[in-house]
Amino acid sequence: MRALKTKIKGLNKSQFKRLKELTNHAKNLYNQTLWTYRCAYEATGKYFSYPQMDKVMKQVRNLEGEINYKCLKSKVAQQTLRRVDQNFRAFFNTSRDFVKNPKKYTGKPRPPSFKQKQHDNLVYDFQAFQIKGSTVVLEKGLEIQLPKQLIGKNIKQIEIITSLLRFPSTNFSKRFLFLMMTRVKSTQKLNLLKQ
Repeated sequence: MRALKTKIKGLNKSQFKRLKELTNHAKNLYNQTLWTYRCAYEATGKYFSYPQMDKVMKQVRNLEGEINYKCLKSKVAQQTLRRVDQNFRAFFNTSRDFVKNPKKYTGKPRPPSFKQKQHDNLVYDFQAFQIKGSTVVLEKGLEIQLPKQLIGKNIKQIEIITSLLRFPSTNFSKRFLFLMMTRVKSTQKLNLLKQ
């Protein structure tokens, strides 16, 4: 797999607003899932697997009465839950290793921390988006132009990376980065764009 990282261009104000809402929902889901994992671990001392947490998060409401899981496409929400699961697994593995090799670490491992920024990355696997010609359709009304290098390629994953603090507030098109993972035959070359 190869990756192409580029800035999203050509977003209008409503598309930018929707992308901002989606990344905010992703952050809320991440934090809510992390909080649920932590509470469950402190109460039982056991680790809950991803499938168990997936069932639970489909029902847990936030303070506004919404279910964060349902604010995103299910495939995107699942990717967010998988990230939390991976972070917790890494914490448990590091904690076990810390008991065996304490000199290897500068301090006791801490559980994953909550996202402090207002937005988090969105990960769309190949089942969560459509490609129509030279456009990627993430949802109705949210379409992004494909870079020339990827037109006709087999795109497996798209990640929307938030970088809201780096760019001026007046330019909507440069606030999000677009990371696309493609599967390219070894004989084909993919020129990576540099920022």
